[in-house]
Amino acid sequence: MYKYTIIINLKWWDMAYNYQSLAGIAKKVTTYFASKSKNAKIKTSRYNSSIKVVEIDDIIIDIKSFLVSLSFPGTVSDLQPADERAISGTYKAKLVTVNKPVPSAGLKIGDQFFILNVHTEKGSVKSKALAPSALGLDSVEYTSLATFDKDVLEGISKLKVPSDVQMAIIELYNDVKNTSKETSTVAQSTSTRAVFNIIKTQDKQAIGKDFGEVLSLRWYLSQSLSKGWKKFGFETGSNAALVDYYVIKEVK
Repeated sequence: MYKYTIIINLKWWDMAYNYQSLAGIAKKVTTYFASKSKNAKIKTSRYNSSIKVVEIDDIIIDIKSFLVSLSFPGTVSDLQPADERAISGTYKAKLVTVNKPVPSAGLKIGDQFFILNVHTEKGSVKSKALAPSALGLDSVEYTSLATFDKDVLEGISKLKVPSDVQMAIIELYNDVKNTSKETSTVAQSTSTRAVFNIIKTQDKQAIGKDFGEVLSLRWYLSQSLSKGWKKFGFETGSNAALVDYYVIKEVK
């Protein structure tokens, strides 16, 4: 079934685009971008060797903004999901239509080419840099929420991470700490949303993966399902890979 679907998609593509023409234009565009000191090359689709794409690696992720930065006259269009998969299974491809002649590149109005940006922004936060162990929380068994809150905030203040990341996890923690109602989701405050807008995507992922353990435990302890808890802490040793935290409850 899977092979059959791919074949259908490729046949549809063959009817929609002139690959030979697109490939020729892509080569001209790649040469032009390279002349502007941009990292550009031709990518060949793994599914159809006739499909040639302009592959760039640029910090300006948005294709439209990238073209504007070069004063390149092009209209950017989205592709159908099946079309995108035929080009790349990882990066989002676009179709660009030239809307003004570019004599120096040999391009005329109406010329089209596929383009994708493979730039990956590197994060500033290393793996486990925001984990409970980095905050010094894994060596203590807590019997008081007030003590836990104090230790979390002190631990954050000692982290060697960018100030925006530090501020973001403080705001997140306060959002969770201040949640008193029964809820499966915690609303972000205006200040939390503001600081998250300037955080790198990879750093957001690191926050969710590592600091999420701290947030998850604090949320659990604010909900009625934790009623009767006596002690809690973070797992260490051989069970650490399987258990994020533990809560000891008195069950009547």
